[in-house]
Amino acid sequence: MASYFIGIDLGWKAVSPAPKSTGLCLMGDDGRIETLELATTDDDVLEFVGSIAADDVCLGIDAPLIVKNISGRRPCETLLSKMGQPAHSSNRTRLEKAPYFGIRGERLVEALKTRGFSLSTERESKDRRVIYEVYPAPAIKNMAGERKLPPYKKGPKHSRVPVLQKLMERLFSSDWIAGSVSEWFPELMNPNWEPTVADLKKAADKFDAVISALIVRQFRRDDLRFAVLGDVEGGFILTAL
Repeated sequence: MASYFIGIDLGWKAVSPAPKSTGLCLMGDDGRIETLELATTDDDVLEFVGSIAADDVCLGIDAPLIVKNISGRRPCETLLSKMGQPAHSSNRTRLEKAPYFGIRGERLVEALKTRGFSLSTERESKDRRVIYEVYPAPAIKNMAGERKLPPYKKGPKHSRVPVLQKLMERLFSSDWIAGSVSEWFPELMNPNWEPTVADLKKAADKFDAVISALIVRQFRRDDLRFAVLGDVEGGFILTAL
């Protein structure tokens, strides 16, 4: 069992990532969030991960980490589609041109390997510092009881706030996590909150980081509602079924 789980909602831009566009969540074995913040650069992410003084750490990164195909979809994305779960197609042609200019997840994984981490598809890995690529959308849909992903990232500002509030209420009332909405997302409890589009994106990125950490935690706790699709040769995704 890992001592800590880190969810990383990684911004996809490999060059000039937008400020504070990556969500970072540190979670303990008990499901309690210990740190939740936003980062910009790879160095920011590496500093965050490196600050955890523990040998057993599992990372869940919401971004493509292994991309071998020049075009089309990765095999794991085809498997997702067959499950009725739409996902962005990841291929080198698409990701190496604007607006991404590279595969940021691959680069981050290489840097993490120099810090003792390795990619894994296993529930019980012999390695103590492991990395999984995660895909939060199915878990969010299951949590919300919806067939479609709730529009917490799209649409007019006034319509996104209640969607985010409902998702947070569902999350913190579940047995997956300890804590409260007011502790980690106090702005959503403020009836006078008038967020900008940037504010809503930041809240959504932090929420995705929490879900990314939870997916890895549940998988490592032998929760059979979560499984890996694909492999380390062609790319894999850890997600909810």
